[in-house]
Amino acid sequence: MDQLQELVRLHRRLGTPARQVAPVLRMGVDVERSHRRVLE
Repeated sequence: MDQLQELVRLHRRLGTPARQVAPVLRMGVDVERSHRRVLE
């Protein structure tokens, strides 16, 4: 749950690109993309 909240904060609020968000959250780019799609 914390990773999803941080994903929202980094991507939506701060506009951080997906390729930078994934390593910060210690997840793969594909996992980050799938989480982002679910949230949209």
